[in-house]
Amino acid sequence: SEKILNAMLFFTIFTILFLAYIFILKKHNKILKNKKTLFIVIAIVSVLFAMIIPYTSTDVYSYIANGWSAAHYGENPYYVSTGEIVDATGQNEPMFNKVANCWRYETVVYGPLWTAICTVLSWLSFGNIDIALLIFKIANLLVHLINCVLIYKITRKRLFVILYGLNPFILFEALSNVHNDIFIILFILLAIYFAIKR
Repeated sequence: SEKILNAMLFFTIFTILFLAYIFILKKHNKILKNKKTLFIVIAIVSVLFAMIIPYTSTDVYSYIANGWSAAHYGENPYYVSTGEIVDATGQNEPMFNKVANCWRYETVVYGPLWTAICTVLSWLSFGNIDIALLIFKIANLLVHLINCVLIYKITRKRLFVILYGLNPFILFEALSNVHNDIFIILFILLAIYFAIKR
C-alpha cells in the first residue's frame, strides 16, 4: 500500500542521512576544517530542511491556529479551542483548517511564553496560512542557528556544534516539522551560557 511505501522511503532516506551524519562526525576535522566552513554548511543544510513541508506532524498548524485565535479573535486559547471559535462564528477559517482533529477542541497545553510567541508570529501572517507556516519555519531556523552559536560559545568545540547542528532528527523535527522543542533548547543553552559567563 501507499503508506508502507512512504514508510519504507522515509526509513531509507533517514538511514542515508544518519550514515552521512556519522561519516561527517568521524571525518569532521578534514571535512569541516574551520569554524566558518562549519557554520556555512550548517546554515545551508538547515535551510534545505526548513524548505521541507511538515511531513509526519501537523503540530505547527495547531500553533498557528492557537496564535491566530488570540491575535485575530481576541480569544484566550487556554479557555477557548479553535473548534469552538469555528462553531460559534460559523465561518470557514483558513488558519484553523489544518489543525488535527485530535487538537481541534483542545485548549492550549503549553506555557504562556510559547502562546505569546505563537500569537506574535501568527499576527505577522495577516491571516494567510502559507505565510504563517513560512514565518514559523523562519523563526525555528533562526533559533536553530542561534543554538549552534551558543553551543560553540559554551564549548568552543566544533564537534559539539556538529552533533547538534547537523543531527538529521533535530533538523527534521525542528525545521521540517516545526516543533517547538527547539525553543526549550534555546532557553536551556542561554541558561548555561549565562551561568558560565556569570
